[in-house]
Amino acid sequence: MTFRLLLLGLGAVGLTASLSIERPERFAIIWPTALLVVLLAAGSIAAHAVPLQRVGLGCAVATFICGLGLFIRGEVQIPLTAAIVVLQVVAIAAPRLRPASHAGLDHHGPQRDQQQHELDTRKQKDPA
Repeated sequence: MTFRLLLLGLGAVGLTASLSIERPERFAIIWPTALLVVLLAAGSIAAHAVPLQRVGLGCAVATFICGLGLFIRGEVQIPLTAAIVVLQVVAIAAPRLRPASHAGLDHHGPQRDQQQHELDTRKQKDPA
C-alpha cells in the first residue's frame, strides 16, 4: 500500500507540474519524478509478484512503463502522469471491489473448504 500511495503522490506531482509549468522548465520536476516512479514501480512489481496479485502487478508494470516514458522530451507528460494516477487509483481500489462470491474463500478455493468440512464432520461423528 505504501508503494501505491507514493506512486499516486508522484503521479499527482508530475501531473500538476505538467499542467502548470511550461516546457522546458517542467523537466526540472518531471525527470526526478520519473526516476522515483521507475524505482518505486520496480519495487511494486516485486511486491505484487510474490504472492501474485494480478491487478496490482499489472498496474505496477504499466506504471513502470509510464515512468520510462516520462524521460522522453515531448508532449507526453500529461497523459503519462494522468495514467500513473489512474493506475494507482485502480490498484488501491481493486481489493475493495472484489466480488462477494470470493469474500469467504481462502486461498485454497472451494474444493479445499469442502474437504475441510468433511474432515470436521467425521471428527464430530467419531470422537475417539
